[in-house]
Amino acid sequence: MIQPLPFKPDRFRSAAAYYEQGRVGYGPALIRRVAGVCGLRAHHRVLDLGCGTGALARAFAPLVA
Repeated sequence: MIQPLPFKPDRFRSAAAYYEQGRVGYGPALIRRVAGVCGLRAHHRVLDLGCGTGALARAFAPLVA
């Protein structure tokens, strides 16, 4: 049986910058399409669970409250 690694809260703290640099971003057309399909309006709020670096939260921020 493989033993899980012990919990270390800062294990990935330095990885976020590298992750975001190397990851392809979400295109503006995709963000607009998702917002349209979901019926998002300026008075709505969006919660990005498991947001990682926050790329989706930042992409939707201009469209909602």
